[in-house]
Amino acid sequence: MRRVPPPPRHDGAVASSGRRAALDAEGQAASLALASSGRPQRVNGHLDLSGEVKQGLLLTGEVGADEVRRLFAEHGESALHRLRGAFAVALWDEKSRSLLLARDALGRKPLYYCVSGKQIWFGTRSPKAAPRGQIDRAALSDYLELGYVPAPGTTWSAVRKVPSGHLVRFSESGARLDRWFETPLPGSGRRPSRIAVRARLEEAVRRRLADRPATLLSGGLDSSALVALMTRLSGRVRTYAAGSEEDLELARRIAERFRSEHHELRVVHRPAEDLPALIAEAGEPFADPALLAMAGLLREMHGPVLTGDGADELFAGHVRYLRAARIPELRPAASAANLLRKVAPVRHRGTLHRAAVALRTTGPERARALVEIFTFEERGALLGVSARTAPGP
Repeated sequence: MRRVPPPPRHDGAVASSGRRAALDAEGQAASLALASSGRPQRVNGHLDLSGEVKQGLLLTGEVGADEVRRLFAEHGESALHRLRGAFAVALWDEKSRSLLLARDALGRKPLYYCVSGKQIWFGTRSPKAAPRGQIDRAALSDYLELGYVPAPGTTWSAVRKVPSGHLVRFSESGARLDRWFETPLPGSGRRPSRIAVRARLEEAVRRRLADRPATLLSGGLDSSALVALMTRLSGRVRTYAAGSEEDLELARRIAERFRSEHHELRVVHRPAEDLPALIAEAGEPFADPALLAMAGLLREMHGPVLTGDGADELFAGHVRYLRAARIPELRPAASAANLLRKVAPVRHRGTLHRAAVALRTTGPERARALVEIFTFEERGALLGVSARTAPGP
């Protein structure tokens, strides 16, 4: 579940004083604060472990600064398990003279850091003042394979990302990376009831409702469930739809069922105008073909919008999950696809390679083959010895 603010219409956003926390030491770091639109300001922090730093906290996200201070004072690092929603935390502990960086369980808020000697730069953006090094060609290989750079890597050789559900503690003796949240494996544990799932979804929606709630409506499972829950909690909601006539018809049926204030949008793409700002806002490259369309949609809306971000991963909504589960293991067909790949035109070789891998494998390896963009051979031709298979399952 994600609350998406509209694109900024001006540069005069003012930080919200009620959701702000800064390091007490003057000049040691800038404040990581939420702007009035709900988006973190572009700020970075910088500490020198060999110097004098007062006790302090930097915070961006959905949690309140006072509550975070209280929880850390009472529970230490275990306070992270009591925080809800997206957050990135930087906490200086004077007693142990250490800096703690922590990222939320699902990695909704980015958190970067760069270390040089006893100097540490960190922030929700890749710190520009830091010695970031060169372009990391291994990370570039990951990007060409997956469409994004998985943590802890970044496009810069000397800059790292705190992985989701992890914390990093820096002291004069060095740095230590620990996992504070363990993502449950699919199928592990007791299967939750439908009542329990609905209660959790309702709680997530309640926490993010605005004064005039709005959402994108496609007629699919996630957006339809979101409209139902929003209507149940706050009455009539605003819904927006765009796309093909089939998509619009599905959205109309759901909008009529829940009597929403429905709007059908004609999205005007402005790549020359939107792309530079979108890329800069992202902070690092990622290959999302829906990015431009989403920018066009948000431009036509007013106020924050709730989306069903993450629903496809939670409820296996992506078609590739069905393909990975239903394709039988056919090694003879995989061998045939591999042979065809060697003689086929260059433009078809990547598709045949993915087909061969998918037919001869099962489970995570097959799912990964279905999302691979450039094959290992293609990445090797572009990057030479820097090409690799991205870390992960």
